[in-house]
Amino acid sequence: MSVYKLDDALRRVHFFAQVKQETGSALLLHSESLNYDAQALTSGTFSYFLKHPSEAEQYGRTKEHPANEEAIANRIYASRDGNGDPESGDGYRYRGRGMIQLTHRGGYQRFTEWHKANSSAWPTDVDMNFENDPDSLSQIKYAVRSACFFWVDHGLYRLADKGDDKTTVDSISKVINPGLFSGKPNHIKIESINGRQRNFLEIHKWGGLA
Repeated sequence: MSVYKLDDALRRVHFFAQVKQETGSALLLHSESLNYDAQALTSGTFSYFLKHPSEAEQYGRTKEHPANEEAIANRIYASRDGNGDPESGDGYRYRGRGMIQLTHRGGYQRFTEWHKANSSAWPTDVDMNFENDPDSLSQIKYAVRSACFFWVDHGLYRLADKGDDKTTVDSISKVINPGLFSGKPNHIKIESINGRQRNFLEIHKWGGLA
């Protein structure tokens, strides 16, 4: 547990409260959904489409056509954390995967480095390269490890140590899914924020996964 920074009951409560919201109660694995309608793309969460509203109509879901999720990802994640421009395809290639959605080329690179640095914990998986094989995060063991890496890489365990109140839960939620706290609020965002708080309280009642 020490390599995961989950060596404390409060940390584990915060961690699983977030994982439950990201994956659902059944802990089902799925890659990031980018099935946004045109209006959602221009709601303020995605700066690219605020600057290019005509492309929101072109690629977002409308009555006339489904969302072009690949085109959306390639635009909203372009030139961020190691990703290339929209034409590179990096946005979709390195879209969110794992139990906590690991995103961007840089994220997959750092996960690879962390995974190798801690190879004594999984000696048969020493040579994994997640940048070269991002779809491997669809496997449960890598989905779990990538979530733990995200937890460590973003210092979320330090935030978890601050307490068991809603403010602390929200501070972690904001790192995992900053879009929940940007742009115009809507029922989906509000429910996700509240869901993480409910998850925390429920798991805390179980005894903190001690």
